[in-house]
Amino acid sequence: MQLQSLMMILFMMVIIPVMMLFSNHNLFFVVLAAVLFFSSLRNLTAKVFSVTGAPDDSDDSLYQELEDMVNIDVHKFGKGAKVAKDLIIIVFFTYCIFYIDSFFLKLLTLVAILYWIRSIVINISVRLDTSIHDSIVKINKLFYIFINVATMILIVLVSWNKFVNSTF
Repeated sequence: MQLQSLMMILFMMVIIPVMMLFSNHNLFFVVLAAVLFFSSLRNLTAKVFSVTGAPDDSDDSLYQELEDMVNIDVHKFGKGAKVAKDLIIIVFFTYCIFYIDSFFLKLLTLVAILYWIRSIVINISVRLDTSIHDSIVKINKLFYIFINVATMILIVLVSWNKFVNSTF
């Protein structure tokens, strides 16, 4: 019973702010734009300068303990959270399309949406073949850098168009 009340409190701490975020479209845009901008900046600097975090072996034991305590598959829950995050980002870019009049910027936004759809497919699919060619890895790295730069450019231009200028 105590575990159920703890889960309900955690659930309400997540659901209420998300509901408030989605109820006001300007707040939704500002919060998600800031999060995506800084996330893209962090991802870009990590990819360009090849910064990687040290793997932590204590996470597996923590996940196993959490699975035993809550009786939820943590890895599937993590995949579901990643898919939900990707869907929210897709909604954000779809919202951005309405504030863009330039065909090139709409095309760039559609490429970003396709990237996040690809991310959903990769998160959902089960990988059977782990052998990846070096050229494919380099192409993915360049595409990843391109998407992060495009995201930052789109956020700046759409923010300018939405809040400052209405003739873009």
